Amino acid sequence: MAAFFGAKLKSGADMVMDSVGFRRRLEGADLCLTGEGRLDRSSLGGKVVGGVARACRDAGVPCIALVGSVEPGVDFSVEGIAAFQIADVTVTALESMRQAETLIAAKVEDIVRNRLTR
Repeated sequence: MAAFFGAKLKSGADMVMDSVGFRRRLEGADLCLTGEGRLDRSSLGGKVVGGVARACRDAGVPCIALVGSVEPGVDFSVEGIAAFQIADVTVTALESMRQAETLIAAKVEDIVRNRLTR
């Protein structure tokens, strides 16, 4: 498409964020919550969660990612992401998906009560 029709390459994350006016929505925000099934090195290379984190960093808005699991040994804070698993390692991935709404609500409550208010 680029070679024959002059199309421009654009990341999927940027397309999604542009289509919903994400950067405009960040104006005046105090915090951004995003999520992904598994946060790993590839999350920062074109996936929406990486694009959201970069936009938040550029806007000076803290970014929290609620995730099913996090790749061990990767420091996502350098990209401006505070990552929180919605369940501990004793909960299977299938059970985590089945109870996602409850687990996410409980994790957000924990973050707000015990981490943001200190």
